[in-house]
Amino acid sequence: MHSKFCFANFKVTFTLLQVYVRLYDKPLPDANATEQIDAENLSPKELKKLRSKQRRAQKKAQQKEEEKQKLEDKKMAKKQPDAELDGPKEEELVPDKLARVRN
Repeated sequence: MHSKFCFANFKVTFTLLQVYVRLYDKPLPDANATEQIDAENLSPKELKKLRSKQRRAQKKAQQKEEEKQKLEDKKMAKKQPDAELDGPKEEELVPDKLARVRN
């Protein structure tokens, strides 16, 4: 059992080092730099179209992220027991708020 674990650990470490060396020798190109180069060669109409397309893609990605966050929040809400049964919320126990007098 121990030897299998050591071999797997060695294999993962070796692969990680290979990836690191490959990235060191040939870094990934900067996406923004290639977009800027392309933008120089485009007409104003094509450039406007490209930027519009990029904005739509960014909005779509943001919407997906928000949906993902909402799903995570729902899952966490289902996993957590009812907050009212646990006692007062942390907001209610803030010393500054408790020191103030309400009318």
